[in-house]
Amino acid sequence: MKKLFPIPTTLRPTLSLTLFTLLILLCMKLSPQHQVQPAHAQAPGPAGLLPDPRLTPGASDPAVTQANIHSTICQYGYTRLVRPPFQVSNRLKHQVMDLYHVTGSIHDYELDHLIPLELGGSPTSLHNLWPQSWTSPGAHEKDNIELYLHNRVCQGSMTLLDAQHAIATDWYAVYLSINHSQDRL
Repeated sequence: MKKLFPIPTTLRPTLSLTLFTLLILLCMKLSPQHQVQPAHAQAPGPAGLLPDPRLTPGASDPAVTQANIHSTICQYGYTRLVRPPFQVSNRLKHQVMDLYHVTGSIHDYELDHLIPLELGGSPTSLHNLWPQSWTSPGAHEKDNIELYLHNRVCQGSMTLLDAQHAIATDWYAVYLSINHSQDRL
């Protein structure tokens, strides 16, 4: 049988590897299993307070599950093990700044993990990264929420998925609810 598009023997391994890589990337892009979908569009609040849910819906690390939190996120020093090195983070920060069309200094923003590493967020997925302003309310306040939710998960008073969903949907609403309750940070 005659082949319609004959491929030279020397190109077959390269082509196979390229197609395999593209297939893996496509599956990762289409797979909803590790993306946390916000329940609604951005809630009211100061402009730029929440990431664009179309660009940054949140993504979790599949290696972190409710069953293994005590050997992963609840272990002292866990985030140091999974945080990307500066060179990788800096490259990602530039990509995210471009993706969000942010003007101004790169130093005015933190490369934020919407689902933080201490809650099993993906360290390098662009679905989990956004440029968060250092202005208030902003990165410092969200850092407090991350610690608060991390403590609740590790103490067993909240599930990992509930904490991931809460912070990915609207971290600022969590911040406001805690600051208006007796359960202060």
